[in-house]
Amino acid sequence: MLGCLNLISKTFSGVGAISMFVLVNVLFLSFSCCTILLSVLCLNLVVLVEAKLV
Repeated sequence: MLGCLNLISKTFSGVGAISMFVLVNVLFLSFSCCTILLSVLCLNLVVLVEAKLV
């Protein structure tokens, strides 16, 4: 258990931490972009439906 934790800490220190940080940032950015795109699509659908109903 301690050896595993030591290995993880060694991986996170240095290059591991930088690559993980970049990976997390990329994932977060892509996720937020997808969320924004989905919300824009939903808004467009709502506007279209309301325009058809009126």
